[in-house]
Amino acid sequence: EVDADGAAQMINDLRAKGNDLVGQTINGFTVAAVNDFEYTDPIDHSVSRNQGLRVIFDDSSRIIFRLSGTGSEGATVRIYIERFDPVEFDIDAQVALKPLVDAALEISQLSKYTGRNEPTVIT
Repeated sequence: EVDADGAAQMINDLRAKGNDLVGQTINGFTVAAVNDFEYTDPIDHSVSRNQGLRVIFDDSSRIIFRLSGTGSEGATVRIYIERFDPVEFDIDAQVALKPLVDAALEISQLSKYTGRNEPTVIT
């Protein structure tokens, strides 16, 4: 858990600079789009908006920043990292995703907003 205000400010600042990131190359990955993730329920077709901020790169890799548990005590920042590489598909996930993890930390400035330099859970 991190400070809710700091985490919320991080997400708000990411949203504000989203379009400025498009076209930038960060740690070898060029940003193609930044948008808010939304989910459409397949059963009732309801739409849940602003479920996370998505940074999509020109190679289809993506980072999703998601905030949860934003009560008065604290918040959880979830960062989802996805990458497909048809050549290096059999290497350790931590090794394969490290460049994107580093890009996520640079884009979000997580340490500045939350005081965290590393995750508490990696799955």
